[in-house]
Amino acid sequence: MAGAGWSKGNINHSKEMSVQLGNLLKDMELEGDITINCGNRTFSCHRAILGARSTYFKALLYGGMKESRPGAVIDIKDVNPDTFEILLEYLYSSNVKLSRIPTTQVLQLLELAHRYTLSLLEKDICSYLRTQINACNAAEICQLATFYNLTQLQEHCLTLIDLNPSDSLTNLEDLSYHTLHAIICRDSYPLPEMEIFSVVQSWLNDPVHNVSEMEKRFLLNDIRLPLISPEDLFLKIIPTELFSSEKILDALRDQTLLNHVDLPHRGISSSSGELVNSNVMGVVSGENGEVLFTQFECKADRPHCRHIIGDEAGISVKLYYPHIVNKISFLLPCNKEFNRLYTYQVSISINGKSWKVVANYSDYHCHGWQHIVLPTPKSLAYIKIQGLWCSTSKTFCIEQMSVKLDGTLDTTSVDCNGVIEPSDNVATIERGAIVVEGVSRHRSTLLNGNTTQYDWEDGYTCHQVGSGAIIVLLNQPYLVSTISMLLWDCDTRCYSYIVSVSKDRREWIDVADRSGEQCSSWQHLTFPTLPVSYIRVIGTQNSANSVFHLVHIELPSEADKSSSSANSFSDRSSVKSEISDT
Repeated sequence: MAGAGWSKGNINHSKEMSVQLGNLLKDMELEGDITINCGNRTFSCHRAILGARSTYFKALLYGGMKESRPGAVIDIKDVNPDTFEILLEYLYSSNVKLSRIPTTQVLQLLELAHRYTLSLLEKDICSYLRTQINACNAAEICQLATFYNLTQLQEHCLTLIDLNPSDSLTNLEDLSYHTLHAIICRDSYPLPEMEIFSVVQSWLNDPVHNVSEMEKRFLLNDIRLPLISPEDLFLKIIPTELFSSEKILDALRDQTLLNHVDLPHRGISSSSGELVNSNVMGVVSGENGEVLFTQFECKADRPHCRHIIGDEAGISVKLYYPHIVNKISFLLPCNKEFNRLYTYQVSISINGKSWKVVANYSDYHCHGWQHIVLPTPKSLAYIKIQGLWCSTSKTFCIEQMSVKLDGTLDTTSVDCNGVIEPSDNVATIERGAIVVEGVSRHRSTLLNGNTTQYDWEDGYTCHQVGSGAIIVLLNQPYLVSTISMLLWDCDTRCYSYIVSVSKDRREWIDVADRSGEQCSSWQHLTFPTLPVSYIRVIGTQNSANSVFHLVHIELPSEADKSSSSANSFSDRSSVKSEISDT
């Protein structure tokens, strides 16, 4: 019968070797060729094994120094001998049972793994520690992670400290400057500013911490003076003489001149996901507020949160604790005809009293999902959505809502009204765009992204030359400066056209007039940046008949297309050359 280590011609006895090498460290009959003294313990070791397992020991034992001599004695200082024994057992057997040793000893083992360049052991200890972090040991583990630049472990610790700010700083005197700075400089560390000041003041007054003037200045700069009340500034901050009079005056100036929302508030980071449930926020004004946190299918008669247009309170949502966010999303009700349109504005606040408008869409027709992007992440506790107009009623409605901190939006541009400059095509079904005028076999033909599968019967949207147009409505306004279009090109015909944009379908701005040109296939248009809700394409001529045919439209224009599409006449010889006028 085959042995346990045999499988399909491969022999693997690594488990047995691990056990045997582990026993080698304790076998007194097989003495090593070097001796290591650590504290009150002495270990007989084998230079070949240590050198093979650690580049540190390889350089030490084979580098031509005194430790390279036969029978060398090595003294290891400032290391717990019991922890060093665990390290040696790992070097010999590749096994260590972290769950059986105290967390303090695991931290000591992590230090040794870093010192002796044992990267796999270091990585696995970090993974284990992430499962053992709690409010009591987070600062201690963070200190070690900061010192050894273990970024992932440090971030995990800081996140837990953010959730338990008071409990995590009980052993303040044990923290280094770098660890304390890493904790309190974060926007997401939500301790009140006066408490942070007290922490820093106590730490600076402790004679154990011999800090330089530069380190002291950095710690004091982490304290956000504009968030401290004028009374506390005068009665508690100024007497300490830790801040110059210029710093105090700057704080008072910011409190007086800046919108309260624009002060450097701290808050909980929501980067872990969207905030969409009643555990973190609730509706303070607006009817049927509970439906904002409930999922429904898209039906015209489903419940919705609403307010009467003209009510300045609008629909207001309160986060139970300030959160740092940069994206606010909500769903406007739709109907089968897609003719229910809205205008609105969105404001944010940290205290429910001082508001800042972050999106003013009073002039733009909107429908479906709305995504409001803040130019920079803000700590906020209140969101107010105020409906200004509805095309079908005097009631403004919302069906779902979420807020989040989206790291992908760091480079997104926003104008003074909160209109977004998109980085990819927004004239798609997925983004909520719809065709409100134009004839096609399928309503979504123009926006489905298909630029290759079309012929004389299907795959295009059209209108009669001299009557009507093709009009696309986006879900919300966007800043646009380029548009690409694909004209039907299954034969040699040419078209002329005019492209216009609008925010409300009443006033139009022409961005391209090619009524006097002969155009075919892909068209790439560039114009000064404009806020756009509607795109209108009017065909003025077809060299073959009296119908204008458009296969695809996108904005902003994506990567440059070839001068002719993959479905062009030159590539297809079997397509009928005429399209019926009907």
